Order: sequence, then C-alpha cells, then structure tokens
Amino acid sequence: MSTVTDLIDRYIEMWNETDGVRRRELVAHVWTEGARYLDPVLEGKGRSGIEAMIRGVQERFPGHRFRRTSAVDSHHDVSRRLNPRPSVVARARPGPRQRERRSDSR
Repeated sequence: MSTVTDLIDRYIEMWNETDGVRRRELVAHVWTEGARYLDPVLEGKGRSGIEAMIRGVQERFPGHRFRRTSAVDSHHDVSRRLNPRPSVVARARPGPRQRERRSDSR
C-alpha cells in the first residue's frame, strides 16, 4: 500500500470517526497545524477548526459514512479523483455557453 493510499484512507477514517478524541488524533495525523480546509460550503482553519467542521457535518448528517470505492490513482505523491460518471465531462470553469456535455456528443 502506498503512502498516498494510507493518507487517503486516514482522511476517510477521520471523516467517519465519531469519537472526539480519536478524531482529533486522526486530524493531527492528516493535517498540519496551519492547514485550511475550504470548499463551497465548509471552512476549517487549523486542526481545531477542521475537527470542529467535521463534528458539525456529523451532527447535521448522523450516521453518514464515507468510503473509498476504488484503488487510489496516484503518481509522484499526487492523487486524483476520476469522474464517477464517465459519460459526463466536467469543466472546471465553464463559460456562459458551456455546460456539462456528454462524451458521446448527445
């Protein structure tokens, strides 16, 4: 198992851990103290902010679990997530006339 795979598995474990003490240990293993987690609806600054963000998600969605569904695709210590719907092409910054397009040209 690669280091990248181990890290991703710990990241998923961190999101699923409901015991606060163990979750803080996992956050400390995955994130540096100066880390920042930012996505469109969540933000966590530093380990304590990231842990609080995860706790909030668990409170809002009790019982939800994350899981890895395939092997980790990585090279040179970089991993990527492939689109789970291969018939759809995702565009990072679509222009005003661009939309998701099917790869089969429909």
